[in-house]
Amino acid sequence: MAGALAKTGRGWQGVGVVKQLPRTVAEAIAAERAGHRLRYLYFWGHRPARDGGVGPGCLSQWWPVSFSEGGHVFGSAGTPS
Repeated sequence: MAGALAKTGRGWQGVGVVKQLPRTVAEAIAAERAGHRLRYLYFWGHRPARDGGVGPGCLSQWWPVSFSEGGHVFGSAGTPS
């Protein structure tokens, strides 16, 4: 299994080191079975980082942001209407 992962060219070389995250459930399962330790990012807040920069909170559906496409404006769940 580890040999198959190494052939993908996606950073799977080296036991215990994953340089790029798996893109599918199957890749995640294969990585764990090959002995790689995966780290997960849990996000639930929608507030900016303390320094005012962008942090994991911007991944929340409640992050206040809007965008436009084809003349229509769309907002996230946290954007005031």
